[in-house]
Amino acid sequence: MLSFSMNAAADDLRQQARLAASLPLEGPRTAWGMWLSGRLASDAPRNEPAALTARAEALDHRADRIRELDAAGSLGGLVLLVLTAKPAVRRDTAEAEMSPVASTRSNGRV
Repeated sequence: MLSFSMNAAADDLRQQARLAASLPLEGPRTAWGMWLSGRLASDAPRNEPAALTARAEALDHRADRIRELDAAGSLGGLVLLVLTAKPAVRRDTAEAEMSPVASTRSNGRV
């Protein structure tokens, strides 16, 4: 969630840089992206396209590192789970075939 929020803020900062450079927008700005970019890059000058683009790249880079760290932690947890899990107990197949789950005989009465 954090990395996706940082990416949304970076996208909005790129759009702001295009506005500051008097270029057409690549797409509509979202309220969520504007709110996040206002919080995560409040000290970036809004009228300098180079500074906005640099901050967007920094946020994007940090979001990628957070996502990689999260993936490594998830993989470590999965390996730990596999190594510490108890094996399933199996019944003997011959015993399972000999004893039915329910009675299969009926005398016609309920």
